[in-house]
Amino acid sequence: MKLHQIALCLLWIKASRGAECPTDEISFLREFEDPLYEEGQSVSLFCHFFVSADCGPIKWDFTSGREISIIVPSSRFQIHDVTNETGLYSTLTINPITVRDENSIACRVRGMTILYSIHIIPLPKVVISPLFKAVEKGSDAIIVCNITNEHLRLFNDTFKWCHGSDEIQNTSHIDVKGVSTLNLTRVTLRDSGRYGCGARGYDDACANMKHVSRLEVYRTKGTTFCIEEFDNRTGLTWVKTPAGTLVMQPCRSNFTGITERLCEDNGVWGIVIEIDCVRQEIQSALEDILHLESTPGNTESVINTVISSISAVTANSESLTSGDLNSTTTILERVVSIMSNTADNVIVNEQVFVGIINDMLAPDYQVTWSEVNDKSSDAVAGNLMKIIENFGCIVTRNLPTGNLIILNRSNINVEFRKIDATVRMINFYPEQTLTGSDVGISLNLDSESASDITYTAAFYRTISGFLPRSSSNRGVPEYSSEVISLSIGSGMTTNHLSTPVVLNFDTEKLIRKNNLTGELNTKCVFWDFGAKKSPGWSSKGCRRVNDSCHCEHLTNFAVLMSPIQILDELTLINLKMITIVGCSISVAGTVLTMLTYLVLWRHVKNDQTRLLMNLCVALTVSYVLFLTGIDKTENDAVCTTIAVMLHYFFLATFCLMLAEGGVLLMSVTIVFYSKSKLKWLLAFGWGTPALVVGITAGITRAQKYHSQYHCWLNISNGVLYSFVGPVIAIILMNIAVIVRVQRAIYSSHFIVTKTRRQKIMTGVRSISILLPVLGVTWLFGILAVNADFVVFQYIFAIANSLQGFFIFLCYCVFSVPIRRALENKIKMLTSGVLSSKEDYKLKVIKTKPSNVTTDKYALTNGVPTPFKKATSYQQASVLRRFDSFTAFPNKASR
Repeated sequence: MKLHQIALCLLWIKASRGAECPTDEISFLREFEDPLYEEGQSVSLFCHFFVSADCGPIKWDFTSGREISIIVPSSRFQIHDVTNETGLYSTLTINPITVRDENSIACRVRGMTILYSIHIIPLPKVVISPLFKAVEKGSDAIIVCNITNEHLRLFNDTFKWCHGSDEIQNTSHIDVKGVSTLNLTRVTLRDSGRYGCGARGYDDACANMKHVSRLEVYRTKGTTFCIEEFDNRTGLTWVKTPAGTLVMQPCRSNFTGITERLCEDNGVWGIVIEIDCVRQEIQSALEDILHLESTPGNTESVINTVISSISAVTANSESLTSGDLNSTTTILERVVSIMSNTADNVIVNEQVFVGIINDMLAPDYQVTWSEVNDKSSDAVAGNLMKIIENFGCIVTRNLPTGNLIILNRSNINVEFRKIDATVRMINFYPEQTLTGSDVGISLNLDSESASDITYTAAFYRTISGFLPRSSSNRGVPEYSSEVISLSIGSGMTTNHLSTPVVLNFDTEKLIRKNNLTGELNTKCVFWDFGAKKSPGWSSKGCRRVNDSCHCEHLTNFAVLMSPIQILDELTLINLKMITIVGCSISVAGTVLTMLTYLVLWRHVKNDQTRLLMNLCVALTVSYVLFLTGIDKTENDAVCTTIAVMLHYFFLATFCLMLAEGGVLLMSVTIVFYSKSKLKWLLAFGWGTPALVVGITAGITRAQKYHSQYHCWLNISNGVLYSFVGPVIAIILMNIAVIVRVQRAIYSSHFIVTKTRRQKIMTGVRSISILLPVLGVTWLFGILAVNADFVVFQYIFAIANSLQGFFIFLCYCVFSVPIRRALENKIKMLTSGVLSSKEDYKLKVIKTKPSNVTTDKYALTNGVPTPFKKATSYQQASVLRRFDSFTAFPNKASR
């Protein structure tokens, strides 16, 4: 009989005698030896002991030599125990199993042990090269796929290749002992794209291929290139590449991951992106922590090993990549989380832990942290403050009352302390200004607190430079000071302090550092981790009192400085309300204008009214988009779409205004013109904005099209000027039109005969009529340059938000042709159908506007006006436009 069979017989005999617990340890293997499992599988191991329930429970552990690591149930390890009259049963399920689990796994109860010796077959490790290749059309290209696992290198036909979502035939690649070579001959533009390879049977779907290479096929003629370049910092060579292409290649030696670099549209290489490049030591540490989360055991030993290995890297590395900073932050977050959630008292060297963060906050890493922030939706550097706070809670809970730990480093000062109930004040002043003032924080403690209080205080000298740069409401950049932090671990509530915490900052240093001059706006803020959009500075609960900051809660504090805002906050609120109300009224005005003209269309239709209708459409869409979408910044794609649409419809509005000015100018300078220009004017009004917006979106690739705080054009990269430039040009041209019209009016014999008061009223009426459709009121926005000219801000907001309402007043309410058309419409409805067709035709002739003025008398506002009152037909035409608040002559299309 085999050993394990003898052991089972002995256990059965003992169980039959009363299931006594054994006193001598008996260990044996299961009936099958060295079982094989494939990485990623779900594995179940089973134990059965013929003993009484009093001998339990069964325990599982990993055994490696003399080291034993107890297996604790977790998300990856499930333990199911059963007890009945036949003994103790236990099932261990590991899902998924990893290469790290390759070991001896034992289940034990008292002196008995069942031992499993398992082996794991790892998943295929695939390497594809090159990750990117650019070749000329008609050339040949080779892509190589290599499987590094020894157990798979024995097979030849183990590869699968895909081009996009289509599988490539086996005849296109040659497979020899773990290496597959894909040969592409005389490539065409269709061969460009994504090529993936993998071991057959793994990731079979082409869409699931994880190991891919990108091929870019180009035409030499007319193609701009980035020349081949060697990067001294990374030791990588970037090959000749067509403009507008993103190039990828493996990170430098001793790093894992892929590095990227964009060949810009102008043929200049962009910066090297290393957010995915992580040192192998840091990557191994991350894997150890992730394994510890899913496989609890030896927590203190693993954490201290990880901390030591990371400290060796951060302290001795000349430069950490953005991937190093990002991964190290993740490791520290998970270490603190494990320490907080474990029941064991894990001891970590505070000097080493804080030293890692100090090294990460070195001033030389400002550009690297910017890359981390650009590639992450979260402000990763800000998480270091949360890590220090949580680590402080762990450290201080083990401190004896009255003990203090002070850690002073070059980039950070930290203080951990536990104080008894008799202490009534917390003071933390780690630095002084040049004038001798203390920089720090103080807090009066609640006199009713009867328990010991633990706190963590920190002073960050450099971290504000690594956080995303904020801007004021008007886009003025804000500069932040050093950050001071205070958190209470136990003993009192800190959300609503009965006595505010007082902070003192070195504002003079902040002014000198950023070369700030003139009047400055200083604001007390804290880093808000719970902000809706993303973490950032907030002033809620903080106020400036003399030269100090007073806040009603505890967290991480700073002061923000910026050049004084053009407008105060109350003015900004007032202008916002004026804009919202005005735009809403204008939408109603433009809609009513369109409805009025549609109802009376047969009586008023001509080129000018058609242009007016198009202008109303553009204005209505612009107002609605502005009201509903200007603040939708949560989703970048949606915000970019809104900004593009606002850009187009506002430009279309101005182009249609210019078309209105063109029609008016032609009527002043050309007495008789017979051919309608409407189709050309509409093509200009709607087509030119599309061209401008298309070019702008193409140049920027729709990246950073909108500003940070609104879905409107970004000024930092010049997108705003693609709107401002055309608008200024159109306004200047329309001003010229107004001047030409005024000259024509005042040079006429008709106006000369009027009194001075009548002349003034005629000019005022004509300008009032022209302003709503020519957009000249936008000049008030240019005049509102600072707080001394705030009146122009109000005029600008009122005039432009109510533009649609003014159009309704001038072209509907006060329009003589509209009133007469409405009267005729009512008469027709009340009088019924005329008795004969001839009478009906006669009425149409009398009421319908005429497009050609060839008779001695012309119809203006429905009233015959003899030309003899003016010195010329031209002057008469001009005068008729402004009689009785009528902007357009009642003419049909020519």
